[in-house]
Amino acid sequence: MPIFQKYVLSFIKEDESLVASRWNDFQNYLSKVHAIRGFKEEVYQDGFCKDVFEACLGYTLKTTNPNNIRFTL
Repeated sequence: MPIFQKYVLSFIKEDESLVASRWNDFQNYLSKVHAIRGFKEEVYQDGFCKDVFEACLGYTLKTTNPNNIRFTL
């Protein structure tokens, strides 16, 4: 089952190399899931934000670049 309907995807044009790169980052995150499950939530909180939101979704954390106000968490 796809995440997005074809109707929604028809309006969104994305750079395929960027999507492939972010998919690769997501696969790298998934490869660490088994190890992450043993962590306490507080230990991996910053790593989760960097791994998922920055690498996979393209957001920028304020701690990474406080001057970048686009897509900031």
